[in-house]
Amino acid sequence: MPESLPVVSIFGEVELDLREALLQSGRIVIYATMILGTIHLIVPDGVAVEMTGTSIFTRRISRTVRPQGQRTAAPGFGRPGRGDPANQPVIELRTVGFGGTIKVTSPKRPRRLGGLRRGGQVR
Repeated sequence: MPESLPVVSIFGEVELDLREALLQSGRIVIYATMILGTIHLIVPDGVAVEMTGTSIFTRRISRTVRPQGQRTAAPGFGRPGRGDPANQPVIELRTVGFGGTIKVTSPKRPRRLGGLRRGGQVR
C-alpha cells in the first residue's frame, strides 16, 4: 500500500478493506473527501487509527480494538513490549467533508464458548 492514498465519496459509499494490505511504512495517510457519502475503513488488529480533519454534519464511528495497556487519554505512552505505540503502525485518516458517515472498524476477536460443546452440554 502506498504511503498516501486519496479517497473520494460523493453521494456514495467507499469501503477500504486493509486487513491483508502490506504497509510500506509505519505511517499511512488516507486523504478522504466526502459529500453526503459514507467511508468505511476496515483495519487489521494491531494498527492504530488517527482521525483528523474538518467535517460538518458528519458522524464519526471508531470500533477498533485497543491493545491492553494503551489509554486514550494519553496517546503515545504505553508499556514497552506490550502494544508499544512507538512500534505500532498508524493509519491517519484526514477528512474534509459535509454530511455522511466515517466508520473505522477492526475484525472482531473470536469468542470462547467456555466449555460448551455441540448439543449444549457442558463437560
